[in-house]
Amino acid sequence: MGVSFALIAGQNVYLHRAALPRRDALVAALSGLAAGAIAGALGQFVFSGTTNAPGFVVGIGRLAGWTILGALLGLGLAFFVPNLKPSRGALGGAIGGAVGAFGFILGALLLGDVIGRWVGAAVVGFCIGAMIAWAEVAFREAWLEIRYGPKEHRTVSLGNRAVVIGSDREACTVYLHSAPRIALKYTLREGAIQCEDVPASRVFDVRPGDVRNVGSVAIAVCAASAPAVRASSGTSTSPTAKAAPAERTPEVQAAASSPSTSYNGLVLRLPGKRIPLPEGVKLTKADIAGLETTSSDGAVAEVVRNPANPDVLGLKNLSLKPWSATTPTGEQRQIEPGKSIKLAAGTKVRFGNSEGIIE
Repeated sequence: MGVSFALIAGQNVYLHRAALPRRDALVAALSGLAAGAIAGALGQFVFSGTTNAPGFVVGIGRLAGWTILGALLGLGLAFFVPNLKPSRGALGGAIGGAVGAFGFILGALLLGDVIGRWVGAAVVGFCIGAMIAWAEVAFREAWLEIRYGPKEHRTVSLGNRAVVIGSDREACTVYLHSAPRIALKYTLREGAIQCEDVPASRVFDVRPGDVRNVGSVAIAVCAASAPAVRASSGTSTSPTAKAAPAERTPEVQAAASSPSTSYNGLVLRLPGKRIPLPEGVKLTKADIAGLETTSSDGAVAEVVRNPANPDVLGLKNLSLKPWSATTPTGEQRQIEPGKSIKLAAGTKVRFGNSEGIIE
């Protein structure tokens, strides 16, 4: 029950919800009690009759009990983690329970049976939570990045079950105190990401890189690969959830849609427009006013990989003048022609007469 309480409370706090509402506390108590009873009974069944058996045989009973417990708790947690498939929750929980079992066995040997059980429970709870988080991230297709500020982001997986954003703590997946009761709903169906603007009564498809502001919080759509967009898709805005659709030239659209292109959902917000920043995209004088270049294609900036660290993307200065940048930590940098600034949410860049911010 304690592990169940901790896992559910941690998930709720992560999404800015109340830690343990009455309903969640009741579910955690009942599910934790049931999982413990089933795992304990099955583990004891394996454990029984091994009193005089070798130590490793005794350990098998304990390992079985913790593994079953982890699988059952992971299965139950799938109802609280948005779009976590029960099978993946159970798999992550089982692996976490098995790994944690060794912590229990080691704790019992070093600290005695009673203290060892408490240490073991803590290790098992940590491992179950870590493995469920791994299972969620490793297999997800698309997700939302909730940006409360430059240093506070949350991610929520998308799937058939709607991710609801608003100020109703009971009805919403993600709680935003300054939002309408229900502001936005996101789902992933038939390979397409769908957004419902509830106050405006509009439903439309969105692509990775789409950013919508609800109060001071930005909701960004991200995906491992570019989902399809149905022909009927559209865009909309409302006074309560103002959409800032990304501006896409054909070159930007092609780069963002390519399965081989690295794209983390970041966009460059400039006055009156938002431009996605997938790997390889080039920004021209038409995108950033006031910059000059000698390039034949008119490019003044390009998203490139860091040669020293290929996992890092940067915005390279192809213009004739240096840029001035302010990183999320407040560091001031001068970006000379031919040099790059790392793509990071919250970075501000002044391109001559205009200023943009990476979101």
